[in-house]
Amino acid sequence: MKPGKFLATVGAILFGSVFAVGTARAATLAKGGYSITAHGGGTETNQPFDDGHMDVAGFAVLDGKGGATALNLTVAYQDDDEDNDGPTCLLTNPADLTYSFAKSTGIGTMTLTVAADDVCYPGNNYGNSSDAVTIETGKSISFVLYAGANQARLVSTSATLLAVNTSSNGEVIFGPTMAGQMKRLTPVRPSGQMLLNGTGQTTNASGRFGHESLAGSVKLTRKGGASALDVTPVYSDNSYYGSAETCHLTDPADVAYSFVSKNKMGTFTPTVGANDACYSTYSGSGTPISNSGNSLTFNLYQGNGGLVLVSTNSNLVDGNGDTISDPGVLGYLVR
Repeated sequence: MKPGKFLATVGAILFGSVFAVGTARAATLAKGGYSITAHGGGTETNQPFDDGHMDVAGFAVLDGKGGATALNLTVAYQDDDEDNDGPTCLLTNPADLTYSFAKSTGIGTMTLTVAADDVCYPGNNYGNSSDAVTIETGKSISFVLYAGANQARLVSTSATLLAVNTSSNGEVIFGPTMAGQMKRLTPVRPSGQMLLNGTGQTTNASGRFGHESLAGSVKLTRKGGASALDVTPVYSDNSYYGSAETCHLTDPADVAYSFVSKNKMGTFTPTVGANDACYSTYSGSGTPISNSGNSLTFNLYQGNGGLVLVSTNSNLVDGNGDTISDPGVLGYLVR
């Protein structure tokens, strides 16, 4: 091959490769279903020494024009200073989500706003209709959005939600520090052998904040239960001694779940059984802790390559006998 022709060929290959890479990275969020998760979100309120934690998980069907045609998101907030401060909100109005970005840079914004027909609950009262509050209506969370090829990364910048424990009392939650992503939904349902992990902050009945993590494996049946289980939840109170504990769940009857494929969501509940062990890990004591019948409850969402879990309730008891009543745990079930 002549030198000139060789160089022209190499140039064409390189130009084509660069063009292909540029095309693959174009900022697009085409209409369709997307999993949305944001985690790790420390927060403050307008009261001194009153910080907290916030998670967002669920899905949206984007319209490709800056809005959504379907939505189901759980916003879970726990207050590090007060037991039973919420909110835990379920956002289901498609108008709650708006977004925009520049196609040239992929940089834009996303906002989640609580509508009048959404439901919010104080602290550990999620699902109790008589405890639902309305003072979150119109309140929002704002994100910077970085779009790629039908996916995006998110970081929260502001919020006007209220830390609420009654229908009329609330402190403004500001300074959220969540980071997360928006990725195309993939059709995964809970069944067969799956790996579980989750982590997040909590508040107990004495108003002290702590941390809960869990990991393990579970073989799910198609009838809302499990045929095999090995899960280890661990907990520690970050502000008082004697509360740290570890549990080991091995009875398949400990797991119950629901899932509706059409709605892309359900629930997942691991419960400590009579034959499971919970014990204190404070100073290596190993003292048994009675948690039989106590559980940690999650909303369960179809995600990208797996299922997403976000906690809504807990009545587990720690090593000091305090109920871990306000969980903020985000996790995943994957094959």
